[in-house]
Amino acid sequence: SFRSRSLHTRRVIRWAKRLCEERNDVDTEVLFLAVIFHDIGYVSESLEGHQYVSEKMFREFADVHHFDNDIIERVASCISTHSDKEKLENPKSLTIEQILLMEADLLDEEGALAICWDGMACGYEGKATYEECLERTKREFSLKCGDNPMVTELAKQYWKEKIEYVEDYIRRLEFDLEM
Repeated sequence: SFRSRSLHTRRVIRWAKRLCEERNDVDTEVLFLAVIFHDIGYVSESLEGHQYVSEKMFREFADVHHFDNDIIERVASCISTHSDKEKLENPKSLTIEQILLMEADLLDEEGALAICWDGMACGYEGKATYEECLERTKREFSLKCGDNPMVTELAKQYWKEKIEYVEDYIRRLEFDLEM
């Protein structure tokens, strides 16, 4: 795979830091532990969802290192729910740390990275033309350009900028490919 989970996690940490700027309502210990462990379950070949494996692995780590039970429960809750992005539609049911983890996770592979991903995926799939790559990007982008899924104002702004970037890229590539 040309995707690196460890690099994704590092980028999610950076997104979480950005989203925490100027906020005083976030338990950063909970958030950053959740970010670090949120996708670790991908190392398992379990048929269980990676988020549940990640939660179990975090609990084992936290138990060995004698973490406070409240921290364990709050981090585990973030990890186990992070893949269910539909929950962002009802943010009152979530903690701010759950929201920020989901937002940071979503923001990571959008915009320029999504375009890059589409190009690499086209090559992997054996597609050989710019037009085929453009069609893939347009198809994937159309699935994401509906309502802004973010909850916090800063994440909404970042999402909007990423959507605008991809729209501009599509327009420019269509222009370049016109005969």
